[in-house]
Amino acid sequence: MARGPRWYERLPRWGRKVVDQVLHALAGAAISGLVGGVLTIWLDGRLAGGIGALVGAAVGGIRELVQNIGDANNDAAGNWLDFGVWAGAAIAVGILVGVLG
Repeated sequence: MARGPRWYERLPRWGRKVVDQVLHALAGAAISGLVGGVLTIWLDGRLAGGIGALVGAAVGGIRELVQNIGDANNDAAGNWLDFGVWAGAAIAVGILVGVLG
């Protein structure tokens, strides 16, 4: 049974990993940017960016925990990579919000 779109399934394993990491980075950046951007309405830009980065990174950590609970194919290195990419993008966007906000 296919897990994803046909084009994704046709990619080599390394290609699927790259797509997965790009999606993790986009998700972390989007959450951080949205939270931080909205908070700049009420808070100083640096504080809003910091909170956005923390929320984005926390959501990434929670997502990894939920995804891998009871997963027999759990790969700790892969989990840390996923979380690191997600959190890294969230922190980068949080810094950007702090500088621009």
